[in-house]
Amino acid sequence: MCSRNAGFELQLVNAKHVKMVPGRKTDLADARQLAELLEHGLLRASFVPPAEIRELRA
Repeated sequence: MCSRNAGFELQLVNAKHVKMVPGRKTDLADARQLAELLEHGLLRASFVPPAEIRELRA
């Protein structure tokens, strides 16, 4: 899912894809690591169905 607001692109990613990467586990370290992975195109956005489909599923 991508949303553009104020120059930022929001992506929902699966934590499983980055969980196995070794390193320190702090919020700051995680944020830096995610930013670096995103910068290098190593994160894949998860599929988020359109609002109509989400409503039907609910």
